[in-house]
Amino acid sequence: MKTSSLYCCIFIALTSSCFSQVTDIITNLSTPTGLVINDGKLYISESGKNRVISIDIEANTNEITEVATGLIYPLGLEIYANDLLIAENDAAKLSIKNIDNTSTSVETFITFESPTTDPYGLLIKDQTLYTSGVGGYLFEVDMSLSDPIAVPTLSRSDGTVLNLIVFQDHLYYTESEIENSMYGSIKKVDLMSSNPESNQFIGNLDSPVGLALANNHLYFSEPELNKIFRIDLSDANPSPVEVLSNLDGPGTLYIHDDFMYISQLDKVSRVQLATLGTSNIEKRQITIYPNPTSDVLILGEIENETTYSIFSITGKKVKKGLTSDQKIDVNNFEQGLYFLELNNNNKIFKFLKE
Repeated sequence: MKTSSLYCCIFIALTSSCFSQVTDIITNLSTPTGLVINDGKLYISESGKNRVISIDIEANTNEITEVATGLIYPLGLEIYANDLLIAENDAAKLSIKNIDNTSTSVETFITFESPTTDPYGLLIKDQTLYTSGVGGYLFEVDMSLSDPIAVPTLSRSDGTVLNLIVFQDHLYYTESEIENSMYGSIKKVDLMSSNPESNQFIGNLDSPVGLALANNHLYFSEPELNKIFRIDLSDANPSPVEVLSNLDGPGTLYIHDDFMYISQLDKVSRVQLATLGTSNIEKRQITIYPNPTSDVLILGEIENETTYSIFSITGKKVKKGLTSDQKIDVNNFEQGLYFLELNNNNKIFKFLKE
């Protein structure tokens, strides 16, 4: 078989596998919210039934196992060692459950008294647990202590603090129901500061809920819009780019093994990260050629100079620059499939390097 023919076959195979659609993992749930994966099991807080369930994502079955029952509106989930941490929103407490124990009962881990807060999101970073509150509070817990306590990180945010993520010593969180505003936002906190303050990161959003991080990209869900957006944290002036639409109330996002898991109104779905953003490619004048290429990519019919980024099949950014002469040198790239993103146009193209 000729080399060019071989790469065409590889290209077709990779395209068919990487550009799959959203797949439902489990359906007919009652308000699934929190998601976390550990040792091949997906844990889901089913707040409509006041329980936490699990399914084996590595098996060809969606058989449900009850993990914790008798909860009071469970939302956020996290794993620490062999323990499952559960935010019981209406009980204003965090509960803990050993995942090796077949009993479905839980123990109280932390109770919030003053100021009163209803916990929502949970995030473990190193040995610190961060938890958000519907009352607008943000707490951190040192998990290395024998008797952990919740210490306020911020005195109060402007609205409801929902899900959390940490990137390069900054804590990002989604915020909705902001006082005197009809908009939601994403804010960030410098965790290295001696006096942490909340700063606006992206404003004028609808009602952002879920957050997830992969390859310097921050993903967030907008349940009212039935969409998921992405922000490139490496950009000097980041702005949201729509990467997924036509969902059904997407909430919590969780990334594991190159898949994004999405809680929706009555189900949990997943999508390969490599596909996100490709649905926005328009059939318009802009083209790239030759494809496959061995040394250079030429951009045809591009009207304006624009910045670009190139990602490998694993999502790693391998090059960025400016399309000043409509040519991009890829001579030093390893053989394989790549994705070219025209940042100012929100366009993504795929190409094969021979």
